[in-house]
Amino acid sequence: MDTKLIGFIQLLPPAVVFVLLVVACYLFYSRYVVPSKALANNLRRMGGAIRTMTDGEESVRKAGVARVFMNTPLENIWKDFAKTLHTQTSVVNGQVHHIRARMTVPAAHVFSVSAVIDRPLGVDYFKHLPGILTGIGIIGTFSGLLFGLSNFNSADMAAMQASVALLLAGVRDAFYASAAAITAAMVITHFEKSLYRSCLAALDDLVDAVDSSFETGITEEYLAQLVEHSAVSSDQARLLKDELLQAMVPMC
Repeated sequence: MDTKLIGFIQLLPPAVVFVLLVVACYLFYSRYVVPSKALANNLRRMGGAIRTMTDGEESVRKAGVARVFMNTPLENIWKDFAKTLHTQTSVVNGQVHHIRARMTVPAAHVFSVSAVIDRPLGVDYFKHLPGILTGIGIIGTFSGLLFGLSNFNSADMAAMQASVALLLAGVRDAFYASAAAITAAMVITHFEKSLYRSCLAALDDLVDAVDSSFETGITEEYLAQLVEHSAVSSDQARLLKDELLQAMVPMC
């Protein structure tokens, strides 16, 4: 086989590795870096907006927090959390008024890391992307070496010298590709962890803001309602017993 053709074919594995690296880096930037920055900024913005409502009227706080989440990716998560809120009411002049909303579960149980960050960003895939790139670099390195060794010609001194030159060039290119893959994997690992940490901090701030907006401790109220309902049921049972006894007296 012609030496130039062998040299060209030997460049294919490193070239493929470089192309895959470029594609992977572009996907990482467009599918993870940009969305994660936008998510962290949105979480911080919503947390700051909710904190401004902590000093407002408790009767309208729930509606105000709902407006913060309206038309955002977290709207459905907020609706699930709103279902867990216990609304306290009072009757004034025959009309029912909402006094406040109290939490029955912490906000972190609904605004979980999995629901807010992991699934929307595809963290599971990008977490393993550095390992995939490292594997691609290793495969490219061994592919170049195996191709160079398979075309090694030791028929005479001149052919051997040409084969050694091609083999060394292939080894050089293969190790360049492997070094580029490892470097890209390290850079992606750094930014993936850094951006993920930023999203976690923003989510913690949002969860803390939501927790600060609603009071807890509805156990006493539920116990009081239970006692009241038990007393009413007992009175109704006693009245029913008395009516039955009065109905049975004429029959005797």
